[in-house]
Amino acid sequence: MIDGNYDYLELVEDEIGWFYGAEQGLMVGSGFEANPAIFTAIRSPGDAIVYDELVHATIVLGNSTIKNALTNFENIQRLVKHFFIIIATDAIWEQTTAQGVFSVPLSSDWGDMPALTHIIPISTRQRYSYWLIFHLYMRKFSTVLVEFPVVPKGQGRVRLVSHTNNNESQVESLVSAIGEWAQEMMEIEKDQGTRGTKLPRAARQVYAWKGNRAVDGSESVEVLRKGLADGPYGIIGVGHA
Repeated sequence: MIDGNYDYLELVEDEIGWFYGAEQGLMVGSGFEANPAIFTAIRSPGDAIVYDELVHATIVLGNSTIKNALTNFENIQRLVKHFFIIIATDAIWEQTTAQGVFSVPLSSDWGDMPALTHIIPISTRQRYSYWLIFHLYMRKFSTVLVEFPVVPKGQGRVRLVSHTNNNESQVESLVSAIGEWAQEMMEIEKDQGTRGTKLPRAARQVYAWKGNRAVDGSESVEVLRKGLADGPYGIIGVGHA
């Protein structure tokens, strides 16, 4: 569910729903993903799920995960709202969105939503998603890169994931880090146009670690992970947002 979606999966889900007389089917990547999906949907506050010692381990783990998620639901809502409030009052975010450097689709109507997802996608130009990931890793934020074939070519994005152990200070630091990158990208585009060849600082560092092979791909992210772990930046993951 987190890894993306495409037309063929939606067609299969529609057929599964029709076959079972249900409103909709749902395809997931594993049984562990299926159990949290099911139990999150069918249980309500006060319900009890009874099972014996022979039940599959994923149900035990899934219920533990769900319990923690429900317990910390309010904290996640607070963090995500804080994120949206900050970017709404930050001039750099408005400028970069208008210029097309990136956008946050969920930011337009989050106030009307009954509940907010802990996953916030940032859409950006082709290749920019890699450069944003590089910049955030340098700032010790572990984020999720989503590229083809998970999404269509040219529609890459970066997913921010809020965790219950995060705090408002980390959210503010994350927004600041993204703003730094956005400002740098606007300056690059201003100097060279949107088709310029100049790279942002973090991307230059990663490609240097790769031996100046400026080829985008998951290899770049793995090289960055290793470079940060072995180099002066320490281990990634101080701030998970």
